[in-house]
Amino acid sequence: MNFTAIDFETADQKRDSACAVSLVKVKNSKIVDRQFYLIKPPRRNFIFSYLHGITYDDVKKAPNFGVLWKEIESFIKDSDFLAAHNSSMDKSVLKAVCALYNIPMPDIEFRCSMKYSREKWEIYPTRLENVISRLNLKIPETPYKNAEACALIFLHEKASQVKESTPEYGIDFIDSGVRVNVLGSSSAGNSTLIRSENAGILVDIGFVPKYLMNAFSEVNFDPKELKGAVITHLHGDHVKANTINYFAKNNLPVYIHSVMKKSLLLTYKAATTLDSKGLLRELEDNKCDIADFYIEAFDVPHDAAGGCFGYNIYYGSGRVKKKISIATDIGYTTDFLVEKFSNSDVIIIESNHDIEMLENSNRSLFLKQRIKSSGHLSNIECRNFLFDVFGASTLHPSAVILAHLSRDCNMPGIANRNIISLLEEFSLSGTELIVSSKDKPTKTVYI
Repeated sequence: MNFTAIDFETADQKRDSACAVSLVKVKNSKIVDRQFYLIKPPRRNFIFSYLHGITYDDVKKAPNFGVLWKEIESFIKDSDFLAAHNSSMDKSVLKAVCALYNIPMPDIEFRCSMKYSREKWEIYPTRLENVISRLNLKIPETPYKNAEACALIFLHEKASQVKESTPEYGIDFIDSGVRVNVLGSSSAGNSTLIRSENAGILVDIGFVPKYLMNAFSEVNFDPKELKGAVITHLHGDHVKANTINYFAKNNLPVYIHSVMKKSLLLTYKAATTLDSKGLLRELEDNKCDIADFYIEAFDVPHDAAGGCFGYNIYYGSGRVKKKISIATDIGYTTDFLVEKFSNSDVIIIESNHDIEMLENSNRSLFLKQRIKSSGHLSNIECRNFLFDVFGASTLHPSAVILAHLSRDCNMPGIANRNIISLLEEFSLSGTELIVSSKDKPTKTVYI
């Protein structure tokens, strides 16, 4: 087997911003050479330094891809194929930088070690760190670690060496300890449970306590491990007075953005008790910590008094850091939101309505216009947004969960179909697609 494993790093969302590439050559089924190049990208904009550690200062004196190409071309010469983990991303980077410097795209096949791991060993999830763990690969920390891991995946032939896991992904096996369930999402109520091995938090409390207790039981979560909640906005399908009382009674904090606090206290008398006990807490600089989770709020356009916010919820640190991005009510998307959702392990995003079904519904002209302009994302808008997010990401999610489907103007099959085609377009066979329900929890997502 003769091939070269390749792994690009990019500086920003655009594919032509390659700032590093690692190469590992395999000849006669043995690794025979390794190479790593820093690359000066066409722009100084570095937004992914937190992922790969490379900054503009590291590459400002490095050659650009056009200068390096002859060396790279010589390295991959005589390879039967190029291997990469999530090969669609690396292939698109190579295509973009070749186009930038008027270099013909090499006529060589790409093979994906992520897809290979799923088909050969049924490994789920299929992020590179998951596959490394399952195959017991021992790889030193070097600049070409990811490329070497990819090469070793294709060279790993003994299935008996694969560590045992739960036969069905999504039941009770997990690597990081983080699990996600959308407990329900619609205009009738919204709440999402995110938990580690020791603690759980809710994003929104739009169901009464009885519903939440039943949902907790269904997903095997002990309510005693609940440590608090954050609220996206103050519409009644995201906040319930009875649930505010439950939090006050059980001394559980609720975190809100400072601009929402006055409106919350005026709208919900129950919030006064919560506030008097010091449990109604404002985010500090749009951030807070609850138990094992670090939470960051960001503005979302939606017609709600006191504003509307999405959340990035982080767990862990370093290379094992996990990120869940959630926004269940979005009037329209922006480049800012694309950046916030990029490189997430789990994306929970609104896919509210089918445009044709909305137009043909009995809803008033005013309501139709409100939904389309500042209220909710259509299926097509959701798809277009995810297209931009995937294109801006160097990592891709383990799962995408579609939320807040309209009961009258959408159907799970219609919303699903839009995103299935998108996942196929990006070759994201390792990303699970889930459609939330209005009255029952989703399956558990493990990351």
